[in-house]
Amino acid sequence: MELDPNPNRPESILRPYLKVTYEEKSTKLISKDTKVEMVYLMDYFAEQSGYWYTVMILIIITWVATLITIIMRGYFWCQRNPSSKLRNEFSKKCCVNTLWLAFDLVSTIGFFFCFFLNFYWFAAYKMADSVSRLLPTEYGEVAEY
Repeated sequence: MELDPNPNRPESILRPYLKVTYEEKSTKLISKDTKVEMVYLMDYFAEQSGYWYTVMILIIITWVATLITIIMRGYFWCQRNPSSKLRNEFSKKCCVNTLWLAFDLVSTIGFFFCFFLNFYWFAAYKMADSVSRLLPTEYGEVAEY
């Protein structure tokens, strides 16, 4: 197996080259000192367009669910606080409550949505590019892979 460091990117290697050649040998010729050259060819490919399509669908679903939640909670607030009790302040309090509710839900749901998507992105793509970042080192922080 041949591993060559990538001169353009630190902490990365070029595509590993493993060469396997199969030859038949009689068992009389094989001893514990017998060495055979092996070559394997492996191709690595990371497609990201599926990730962005999934993210777009999740964003749309999240926004629709957030809007439905805002509408439902606003409706229930109006049911619990009828205009006959609040009289002249009903419109003002209803608008302020709806705005507060919208900001609260969008920021809370948006934070967790972005947090989990960024975590997935980091784990699936960024760590795949430089896997050695989370490996323990034998010689401390000065070791190189």
